[in-house]
Amino acid sequence: MSLRTLVLLPVLTLPLLGCPSGGAAAPQKTKTAAAAATPAKTKAPAKPKKPFVRAELKTPWKDAKVGQFAVYTMAQMGGKKLRFEVTKVEDRTVTYKITRPGGSSDEDTVDLAEKDEKYQVPTELLGVLKDKIEDKKMKVGEVEISVKVIKRELKGGGSTENWITLEVPPFMEALSGSATARSSKDGGEQFTLVEFGGGE
Repeated sequence: MSLRTLVLLPVLTLPLLGCPSGGAAAPQKTKTAAAAATPAKTKAPAKPKKPFVRAELKTPWKDAKVGQFAVYTMAQMGGKKLRFEVTKVEDRTVTYKITRPGGSSDEDTVDLAEKDEKYQVPTELLGVLKDKIEDKKMKVGEVEISVKVIKRELKGGGSTENWITLEVPPFMEALSGSATARSSKDGGEQFTLVEFGGGE
């Protein structure tokens, strides 16, 4: 074969894969089997709400009865009185009326489920001096009631003393949802139960 014949032979060229100057396009990247099998991240399902069973609630509000009332003297109001009275009790709510000095009044409604979520056993609160918890009797008018005296040191300084009772609904909540018959801070009285009744 002559040199001329070699020159005239057609030159076969193969396209260069992925060549930027031409030819076929680069193959698309595909997910590996492992990557494809990895599930997409999803949010954790919301925690289901606890079923509402009134008898199982911890909040003392669950025992409130229509007609129950309590009267307190308020140190910050110069010893004037506030009167509270339960006006309506439904499965999930309790409504009570607040009467202020001078006669003005309004109503508030308690959601029992919400109160129960926030309720804390008073003797287990942070700062409670457990060796100084006392069970006492307190005279309210002509009646003696049982109270549990709880002394507590506050994180930011100072101290409180609260007399917890089950005789009235927790209209005055000095300790995370418990009814309080008397409350003082740093030795100074805050409020005191002076009359109660109703709900029989």
